[in-house]
Amino acid sequence: MYTINPESPLTPRNLELYSLIGKVMGKAIFEQISLPVQFDHLMLKQLIQAELKLEDLASLDKQVN
Repeated sequence: MYTINPESPLTPRNLELYSLIGKVMGKAIFEQISLPVQFDHLMLKQLIQAELKLEDLASLDKQVN
């Protein structure tokens, strides 16, 4: 399962890589190609611009739950 590492610094290089991943995913969607990628539900909610709630954090931090 893929998620963004919260410890990863927001360097220009990392931002370039996130942009590249977004372009590759966008091209796959445009070409109707299924990618063998499984995102956690927080990432999916961000992709569809759904509201994140405190309960959503429980999957990342068991102390919140």
